[in-house]
Amino acid sequence: MALMKHLSLMSISVGARMLAGIVSLPIIARALGPENFGLLMLWLTTASLLCILNNFGFGSYILREVGLYPEKAAKLICDAFIAKIILTIGVIVASVVVFPILLKCSWAIFPLVIGAMLGESFTEFFSVGLRASGNFNTDARVSIFSALIYGFGVGLAAWLTKSLFVVVVAYFITRLIVTLITWVQLSLVFQGIAPSSIKEGFNQIRLTKSYAYDSALGALFGQVDALILNFYANPVILGIFQAGMRLFMAFMQVATVLSNVFFPLMARAKMQGIVSGNHENNISELFFLGIGVLGGLAFTYTGPHIVVLLFGQKFEALKLLMPWFGLLYFIRMWAACWGNILTIDGKQNMRAIITLIHWLVIGLLSVYLVPFYKSVGWILALIIGTTFLAVAYAYFLAKPIKFYIKNVAVAIVFFVLIGLRLNLT
Repeated sequence: MALMKHLSLMSISVGARMLAGIVSLPIIARALGPENFGLLMLWLTTASLLCILNNFGFGSYILREVGLYPEKAAKLICDAFIAKIILTIGVIVASVVVFPILLKCSWAIFPLVIGAMLGESFTEFFSVGLRASGNFNTDARVSIFSALIYGFGVGLAAWLTKSLFVVVVAYFITRLIVTLITWVQLSLVFQGIAPSSIKEGFNQIRLTKSYAYDSALGALFGQVDALILNFYANPVILGIFQAGMRLFMAFMQVATVLSNVFFPLMARAKMQGIVSGNHENNISELFFLGIGVLGGLAFTYTGPHIVVLLFGQKFEALKLLMPWFGLLYFIRMWAACWGNILTIDGKQNMRAIITLIHWLVIGLLSVYLVPFYKSVGWILALIIGTTFLAVAYAYFLAKPIKFYIKNVAVAIVFFVLIGLRLNLT
């Protein structure tokens, strides 16, 4: 009962954000057009890449550690809070140097974009604190209110003004408001959440290094593509691709739902013994694999129709990419489940190494595929690289042969259903 209750509340939380994104995304894309939308995504992506430093894997760390030691929840969050602040100073310094030079955008825009992404980073950190401590109901309420602010704030700004600058301002203001709301709610739960000492902050950074490596490499997904396609193509192609990728990333939030619910449960079950731990792992696998199949088929067979409905004729080329996004969705969900189990098993260093190799595979493939196939080439590189990631995770998990037969059987059926819809145009 507790599992279903947490899954339901977490689904409401992430579902509200997904809905806000799905509603506001086409409004912004239609208002700005492919070129300006591509520029906006390039700026936001670059800011998100810089913010990888201050994320530092604190989310996974808190979920696992609070699951193991719930009585230490407040201290764990406060220690991570000061560590995040220390790293945020580094992000601000780096952004002053990197952002204007790399993107050649105005000094009026870059602090707003960086501020918006930093605000989003802290919002997610505070939300993880609520979820790790079992306060899914509070997180759900905050998420619904936040979704309204995000959706109406940014969407309305784009619809009324069609101005790229005004949209950036709206991003900044809405993210700042939501960050403050989430921090207040977390403080109410713990009767005050404040940063620990600077010494504790640096100690926390040292403790979470292995989580940081994996988090940084994982955060490249959905972000680095903007830089790659901007280099090989142009803002129009980038804007069309990013419209699809943002929709894809919205639905990948389902993985966040499952991870946030199962991480503490799997950690506690592991403490209780091998049998209990394997039971929770198998339930997690069932949810990830099932949703991966459903989501992948939805992208493949309904995605092209959704593109026409949401984005209009200017984004017509996106229809050809949707089956590829469907295949990628299935494989990402497949790999995400096994990656979580590796972390719970204490093999975080191994997970980080495998993730690094998978990005090297993607980078090597992109050199050959992207110049010829543009957006499809990049997605194909992601698919092959993520397949390697999933297989490597499974190998190091050393599961029984039934584990492989079950998963491979599902994969084969899925590939047959989706294969005829793929093309390299």
